[in-house]
Amino acid sequence: MNHASSAHARALTQRTAELRLIGGEAMTGLGQGWSVDLDPRLDTHTGAYLNGPNGARLFLSVDFRDPSYLKVTGCYPSDYSHYSPASHSIRVARVRGPQVLAREITRRLMPGYLPELVTAQGFERQAAESYRVCVETAERICAALPDAIRPDLDPKQYHSPRISLPHNSPVPGHIKICHDGTSAMELRELPTAIVVQILELIEGLKVV
Repeated sequence: MNHASSAHARALTQRTAELRLIGGEAMTGLGQGWSVDLDPRLDTHTGAYLNGPNGARLFLSVDFRDPSYLKVTGCYPSDYSHYSPASHSIRVARVRGPQVLAREITRRLMPGYLPELVTAQGFERQAAESYRVCVETAERICAALPDAIRPDLDPKQYHSPRISLPHNSPVPGHIKICHDGTSAMELRELPTAIVVQILELIEGLKVV
């Protein structure tokens, strides 16, 4: 790390420490269940995080447009692939002090942020459950097809698992397990007789 980068990191660490102190004083006015996030990995962030009850999380920073103001932003679950929550934030003059900051958070930020947080958490739970079902389905398919290449499963990404069937397998292709309860399957180099049997099976499964 060069001198300029080191100086910048020290400045961010100092700012974070200062904002943590302000947040610590302000959270006493927010009610029970609040704490300052002291994770050292966040020392060089541009602000301080306050963790509250029921998954609430606030980010306290200096308003880049006017350093005499503090900005408080409501945070949401990190996965936005299924739902993009509305942003909620407020600005409060720094000279008004931590107690006024807490009062303004309660009065102006929470009424909009908390309902949106509940909605975002609901979508996150739905995504997690959908992904769990997808993974179970993928595991069953892989167990039934010994040549199948297991998908790279990341519980934090919620991507649709994709199972690959290599060229040297009896039925090469791939199977994608979708989150809506369906699967997309592409099989190659199938004997025509098997293709006919598959189509007949599909025809027999049609709901009239």
